[in-house]
Amino acid sequence: MNAMKTKRPDDEFALLLGAAATATVLDIESTKYAQHDAEAAEVNRWIYGERPSRSRMYAVSIPATAALAVWAAYLKSNSTADAKNRWAWRLPLWGLSIGHSVAAAANFINFRKSRSQEK
Repeated sequence: MNAMKTKRPDDEFALLLGAAATATVLDIESTKYAQHDAEAAEVNRWIYGERPSRSRMYAVSIPATAALAVWAAYLKSNSTADAKNRWAWRLPLWGLSIGHSVAAAANFINFRKSRSQEK
């Protein structure tokens, strides 16, 4: 009897993609939270504009995240076990995760500073 093999997504890839997506959402939502301060402005003005809407940030971030995930999957599928670059597929997902996490943390820190100065 020939059992049909089911192809499972790689756990590490799924975990890193989940972390990147979560960090992206945290960045966007913390940006909207920080915009309660009238003087707050988007750091990436060249991408989003000065005070972007939530829908604009998601409309830009989702395709960019998807493109980097596809690139990471491509790199992963083309690396062999003995290749020197078998770790390179992680870079786009780690970059997204770290970049958006740092941005989200900065948003919350700046908002807390402005709130404490008002009191």
